[in-house]
Amino acid sequence: MFPIKKTGTVIFLAIAGIIAGFVFLLRGCLAQYDERFIKTPALHFSINERNIIASIVEYQRATSYSQQGGFIRKSVSTTYYLQTSDGVTAELIKQTKLKKQSAIKQYPVEMLGAAENNAWMFIGELMAFNVSTMEKTADIGILEARNPSLKNLMPEERQYYVFNRQNRQLYITAKDGSKWKIDTKTLLASPSYSGIGETDETKALELQIKNTQTLLDTLYQQKNYRPSKAYTQKIIDAAAYKTITAEFYREREMLNKVMDSLRNLQRLTEKDNREKGDVKRKIESLQHTNISFSQCKAYTDLQDSTLFLVYSEEEFAKLEERYWDRSLYDETARRKLYTGNLASTRWDHSVLNKSSVQTKGNASFLDGGLLLDKQTGLPIRLNGKLSWLVVHKTQLGKEGTILITNLKNDGTSAWSVNTALPEWNDWIFTGDYLYVFGTNNKELSSSECNILLCINLKTGAYTGYDFFTKKAVKK
Repeated sequence: MFPIKKTGTVIFLAIAGIIAGFVFLLRGCLAQYDERFIKTPALHFSINERNIIASIVEYQRATSYSQQGGFIRKSVSTTYYLQTSDGVTAELIKQTKLKKQSAIKQYPVEMLGAAENNAWMFIGELMAFNVSTMEKTADIGILEARNPSLKNLMPEERQYYVFNRQNRQLYITAKDGSKWKIDTKTLLASPSYSGIGETDETKALELQIKNTQTLLDTLYQQKNYRPSKAYTQKIIDAAAYKTITAEFYREREMLNKVMDSLRNLQRLTEKDNREKGDVKRKIESLQHTNISFSQCKAYTDLQDSTLFLVYSEEEFAKLEERYWDRSLYDETARRKLYTGNLASTRWDHSVLNKSSVQTKGNASFLDGGLLLDKQTGLPIRLNGKLSWLVVHKTQLGKEGTILITNLKNDGTSAWSVNTALPEWNDWIFTGDYLYVFGTNNKELSSSECNILLCINLKTGAYTGYDFFTKKAVKK
């Protein structure tokens, strides 16, 4: 017989084993209902010549579920992580826990931008993490400690933070309405009077035009109206009047030439500002994620005076000679590359001589267009502006997936990749690589991204990672 003490220990261990086995079995059953995906946008870093992709991962751990009438109801515990992936192999590098959903009071949860080695994000509050060490480098407490003038003034809501991805600075509107710029390197704040207004150049031109008009008005009074009145009243004789009138016409001609020059410069400046404004609005629209396939591409690219077009024959036949950037919406169109020269009219309009346009190559692309660079709002150019990335579809309808083809300016293709995704959540262009984010898991919604593709733009070779399964993407 076993001693009583030893028997009790065995019974306890047996019961503990049964409980552990039951818990393990239950967790195994629940695990099939877990969901793991990233919140786009993600961020790209180049650290010590290594490409790194940083993303916020949302992990929904199932805690219970029930099934009735073909529908599954489940409760989950949600935790957010910061994860870094290798930008060449797509493999996981590191991850660190950020917050549980229960601790978050303000939404949305999203990446704001990259500066130095830091990923700036909003996750219940403003925060920044060093993606190499996973160390927190900024939050409201840290920023207020560095900037006593902002003590108790840092906003809690996401809408009062703007991250400028061009200069990589953070702009905030404090609780009292004052505006500040945060230097993301030093974390020091300085007053910022941001806003859209007239440029200094525009104001200077308007002032010059106003001053020139004043000179013309003064000239008219001094050497036309008054001398004419004086001559009528016989205060001056005909010879004096003739001399003054000759001076008036000569000086007026000079001032009119100055005015014409200023007006022309003003017209060109306004045109340039409109074009810059159009590009700015395009860039702003591209900063969103879950952009539709029609919005991610352009159909023309202007290099110097040479215009490249990706049009179908029917679309080109309807094209007017006066050029402006148009959107095309025919998903059934098979488009190919055309090239021609633009000329400017005396009114600064761009005109395409359609009779001189040439077709380049025989390749055609279903619903094709030139992929846009989200940072410039312009078509992505490769190999010293000699080629583009054409995005197009494998077939019509929802089953069609997005292809990328490296199209050269002679109309030939260097390589083509099928992303196997019907839509993209987001994309990042870095020069040598294109990073594509998408969803191919039926358990996820279109805004819940599980796929990262790392595409080498020199060769077309790619690797991929599935955040849902935590495995490499099978080709």
